[in-house]
Amino acid sequence: MPLPISLPLPFLALYAETHYALPLNLSLVRSDFPEILADLPWRCEPGQPLTVLCLIKDADRFPVTLESVRVTIRWSPGGLWQKTFPLNIPNLDSRLWHRILEIPREHLPDERVRIDALFTGRRRGRPFRFRNDNYRGLSHASMRCLLSSHPLPGGPDWFAGDPHVHSSCTEDQVEFGAPPEAVVALARTLGLRWTAITDHSYDLDDLPGDPLRPDPSLAKWNDLKSVIERLSGLHPDFIPLLGEEISCGSARGRNIHLLALGTRTFIPGSGDSAERWLRTAPTLSVGQVLRRVVEDEGVAFAAHPEEPGSFLERLLLGRGPWGPDDYARAGLSGLQIWNGRRDNGLWKGRRRWIRLLLRGRRLNLIGGNDAHGNFNRFRQLRLPFVALRESDDQIFGRVHTYVHCPRGLSRAQILEGLKQGRTVTTDGPFINLTMKDEQEHASLPGGDLRGKRFTVGLSARSSPDFGALQRVDLYRGTIGGQERRIRSLRRGRDFQRMYEVRLETHLEGSGGPAYLRAEAVSGLGSRARLAMTNPIWLNARSC
Repeated sequence: MPLPISLPLPFLALYAETHYALPLNLSLVRSDFPEILADLPWRCEPGQPLTVLCLIKDADRFPVTLESVRVTIRWSPGGLWQKTFPLNIPNLDSRLWHRILEIPREHLPDERVRIDALFTGRRRGRPFRFRNDNYRGLSHASMRCLLSSHPLPGGPDWFAGDPHVHSSCTEDQVEFGAPPEAVVALARTLGLRWTAITDHSYDLDDLPGDPLRPDPSLAKWNDLKSVIERLSGLHPDFIPLLGEEISCGSARGRNIHLLALGTRTFIPGSGDSAERWLRTAPTLSVGQVLRRVVEDEGVAFAAHPEEPGSFLERLLLGRGPWGPDDYARAGLSGLQIWNGRRDNGLWKGRRRWIRLLLRGRRLNLIGGNDAHGNFNRFRQLRLPFVALRESDDQIFGRVHTYVHCPRGLSRAQILEGLKQGRTVTTDGPFINLTMKDEQEHASLPGGDLRGKRFTVGLSARSSPDFGALQRVDLYRGTIGGQERRIRSLRRGRDFQRMYEVRLETHLEGSGGPAYLRAEAVSGLGSRARLAMTNPIWLNARSC
């Protein structure tokens, strides 16, 4: 029978939840099967096994017998690897079941491969066979993964991670994420060394399995804390951070989102949860939330602050943009302007960030993907009850943030690096900016220097995975003035090496407050990739 719908119907166009229908069971995408799907990382770091995530959602409503999963890997010309994993689960009736299959690399080439997962089993006594997923109208096409022979670019003491990912605690009427165990396993396969699990505040306070009923005991939040603590003990080479994507009120009374990383207590926010029709008043203001994050020794970032929201989100959920008064709030460490896509939200966010820097506002840049369990492809609704679509947007780890941890990888070092701005945001190459003054005092991004003459070091790296380095740009911003590109170094003119370059230049200081930051571009055309540092502040007071 159709499940009750609380959300305004147009809002159901956002995610691929297929178990809701109009009265009389009217839906072209609804199924009497649980969602059955396979997923895997878009790349595999050298030395890591290929991990395939098998996931079944809502089997508590639609029980199945799961017999096996057959994984087939193909590559050119004519390469083939195949294995059947017997599961023999006679009555799978969990709300969310998953299994991670690890495939050793010794029989696989270091190149891009095509992967299929065939699920076989029975539902109500009748056999089924689903390849990659059982969503109606989708391609069920092979997934692609780069089995790389090159590690992620980076440098000593720099650790890559994704600061914005949703787990299975984000589970409501329209969406669900992957179990935290799967997030960590697939992140390690990718070559990441940390991630922040940032589920929606309006999901974390729900009764498990019922998105319309609040849970005063906060079972989901407390369970997530326990799981992250357990995962931290299991994987000392990987740091999972507890976080939250909090809905809060802007200065104009609209709902905006904020990332709280490293917090230990739950902060409520349900203004745009759509759990009650047209009741969109924010729970807490952004200032109130920031004070609570700081008191809890967390780090706060504006989440995708310049992404254009849809008309329906503004009308039905009370969402709006971040405004100047919101960016000016104390306790805000930075902006997550890059949200998995190279779209207007990124470029508009970059312009906003630069304007804030020129006012002397020390807000640091990070980038993530806002992935809701999307490791290889994003499956979602095109039209409610009518059609689904799939894309490669907002894929976990595609955009990542390097954090400098000079005393080794740890939770404290990750949070301190994020807070201080010792980060590089990229979807491929890596760039580092270093500076020294006349007294040989040195600084990295996020730091300060004073003087009249500086030595500037630029080092950039890429790999065949992300294309040859094409350009390294150095920008100088004068506080209260403008930002200018003062160096533009290009391959073939200023440097010859394809994948690694080290450059040194000298800079005369004006004596006034300013900053320096750098960017690197690798690849060409639609395959171009970008890396951005945070600023090093020159002769500037903290503000």
